[in-house]
Amino acid sequence: MHKFYLFFFTFILLVGQLKAEVPTVDAIYSPKIKTVQFYPTGSSTLAPPIISLGTTEGLTLEFDELAEDASFYYFKIIHCNADWSVSNLRSIQFVRDFNETFIQNRQFSTSTKVVFTHYTCNMPTLLVSGNFIVKVYEEGNEDRVILTRRFNVIENHIGIVGQVKFANNTSKMRTHQMLNFLISYPQYNIVNPSVQLKVIVRQNFIWKTATPFLIPLYVREDIRELDYSYYNDETTFPGGNEYRYFEMRSFNFSGFNVGRIIKQPDKTEVLLAIDNTRASKMYILWEDLNGKYSIENYETGGKRLEADYATAHFILEAEELENVDVYVYGELSNWELAPENRMKYNPDKKAYEAELYLKQGIYNYRYYVKGKTIPVDENYFEGNYSSTENRYDILVYYRMPGEFYDRIIGYQTFQFQGK
Repeated sequence: MHKFYLFFFTFILLVGQLKAEVPTVDAIYSPKIKTVQFYPTGSSTLAPPIISLGTTEGLTLEFDELAEDASFYYFKIIHCNADWSVSNLRSIQFVRDFNETFIQNRQFSTSTKVVFTHYTCNMPTLLVSGNFIVKVYEEGNEDRVILTRRFNVIENHIGIVGQVKFANNTSKMRTHQMLNFLISYPQYNIVNPSVQLKVIVRQNFIWKTATPFLIPLYVREDIRELDYSYYNDETTFPGGNEYRYFEMRSFNFSGFNVGRIIKQPDKTEVLLAIDNTRASKMYILWEDLNGKYSIENYETGGKRLEADYATAHFILEAEELENVDVYVYGELSNWELAPENRMKYNPDKKAYEAELYLKQGIYNYRYYVKGKTIPVDENYFEGNYSSTENRYDILVYYRMPGEFYDRIIGYQTFQFQGK
């Protein structure tokens, strides 16, 4: 009997731990959910979800559900530490109102072949800075999560200056970029800054390729300055290439990189122009969206309710790679290497093929390689050039003595201009 009770309470404890686990990544958990966009309210949907503490700035979350009837979705805010583990703060310590909100703004698509419901919600006022997750779930049941999105609330107590330039490493000067920077804190009291500050750098606001926490190369305590001008590759990133892109704002004529449009009574198919490798070609500068997409409808100008869905067919002409998977990659794939965006090789066409279900608009994308014979490589088919225009940002975290969470006390962005 004693063993039975021990087993029973152990089981209950484990179940409780499993329920307590919170997804703290950008993810979509339902195949019905499409076109998730998360951005500062009133700004471009291409802007990263970052706002300043103590201002009137807000954040807007939008997404579609491929369904005729509206569902009952709720969202909740979760505060995280610098490493994206869930912090020890209770909701009352970082949210002004009750931390569960019903998404009331639900609109139905208009004059589209594909019927969908569009959801829009605004994040509540937050009381602290740091890393956050918005978790959306069904019927008020937190175990039925449909999507999660990361965002940041920042404070500006320190100074950050820096420059993006070609890599110091001579073997990478033609292919990589590096960011050197200084952090100054003359008016802000930081205890043991070289250890207590947690600093990361991202390229194009992508979390998956962010640096680990960085340690300053030099500490100048007399002038309260930290130097992150590295000689090695701590803040060196592949330059990559400008993203490929295609335009399907209209189904009445072919936009850029669209070869053919097939319209049927109940669906539309968009056959993209055939792609080839760019790895051995000359770098060409053009303005891209850094891997993101913009929803647009040319005929009506409607973005949310009047833009329709279509099946986009991707074709990459290339020799088949042994023990290697090729993916269509970018925000259109949720920055994931998933079965849904993995390409299949067609030996008759000598090409990789994939189909993605996308909403009308302008899309950036790349072909991503992952396999045993070739390491994970975003630039295998794209080329890698140190002149590529990329954006970088720096986030500086600090946990004040006696506190139980990581603030973001500094933030700065930088643009590489190819000089």
